[in-house]
Amino acid sequence: MNMQLPPYLREDDDTLETLHVRNEVLHAKVMALTKQVSTAHYELRIEKVLHRETKGKLKSAEAALEAQVRHVFALEAALEEHIEAQLDTLSGPLSDIEEIHREELEMLQDDIDMYMERCASYEETIAKLRTALEDNALGQTNDWILRQQSRASYYLDEENNDCSDVESNYDDDLDADGDEECDDSDSESESESESGSDDEIFAWKSVDIRGSCSEDTASLDSDYELEQARLAQLCAIVSKSVNYETEYLAVVDQIEAKLEEESLAHKQQEIATAPKTTPPTPTASARKTVREPKDWLDDLLFEVAQLNYAR
Repeated sequence: MNMQLPPYLREDDDTLETLHVRNEVLHAKVMALTKQVSTAHYELRIEKVLHRETKGKLKSAEAALEAQVRHVFALEAALEEHIEAQLDTLSGPLSDIEEIHREELEMLQDDIDMYMERCASYEETIAKLRTALEDNALGQTNDWILRQQSRASYYLDEENNDCSDVESNYDDDLDADGDEECDDSDSESESESESGSDDEIFAWKSVDIRGSCSEDTASLDSDYELEQARLAQLCAIVSKSVNYETEYLAVVDQIEAKLEEESLAHKQQEIATAPKTTPPTPTASARKTVREPKDWLDDLLFEVAQLNYAR
C-alpha cells in the first residue's frame, strides 16, 4: 500500500517505519481530540437538559407565586370588608361606653364642685372667726361672735342637755336676728345665708363644745373668765377649721388625680381593644366595672364627711 504524504510532511530520509510511527502518533492525537469533543458534547447535552428542568421549575414557582399574590390580595380585600363591618358593629357599644364614662365623669366633677363649695364656705367661716378674734382683741363687739356666744351658752345650759331641738331653736334665733338686722329683702336673704353657713359649721362642733366646756367652765364665777373660756373654744375651732380646710383640699387633689388616671386608662383601653373582634354588648358586669371608680369615690367622700363628726 503506497501511502502518500503531503509535500510539507515529506522528508528526504522518510522510510516506511518512520511513516508508520508518525501515523500512529497522529492517530492517537486524533482519537484524544475526538474523545474530548464527544465528552464536551455530552456535557453540553446534560447542561441543556438541566437548563430545561430549571426553566420549568422557575415557571412553576412563578405561577405559584402569582397564585399566592392573588390570594393575599383577596385576603386583604376580605379583611378590609371585615374591619368595616366590625367598625359599624362596634360604633353602637363604643358610643354607649363613652356615654357611661362621660356620665361618671360628670358625677365625679359634681362631687368635686360640691367639696370646693364647702371649702369656700369653710374659708368664709374662718375669715369670720379671725375678724371676731381681732375685734375681741381690740375690745370691740362683733355681732357674729355674739350669736356664737349665745349658742355656746345654750350648749352649756344644764337644763338643755337634749340636742334634738338645737338646730331648730337656733334656726329660729338666727331668723329673728336676721329680721332685726335687715330691713329690705336683699339684706334679709344675705343674713339667712350667713346664718345657714354658721349652722353648718357649728352643727358638727356641738359635741366638742359641750365636751370641752366641762363643769369647771360652767362653774366659773366671773363673766370675764367665762368669756375667756368661750374665746378659747373659738380659737380651737379656728385651728381645727384650718386643718379641715387643708384636708378637704388634699381630698380634692386626690379626686382630680384619680380622674386623670381613669381617663388615661380608659383611653388606653379603647386603643388596645380597637382592632380586636366584636366585644360583648355592655352588660351589667361591664357597667359595674365602669362604676367601680364611683364606689371608690363614695368611700373616700364618706371618710371625709366623717371628719365633721369623728373628731
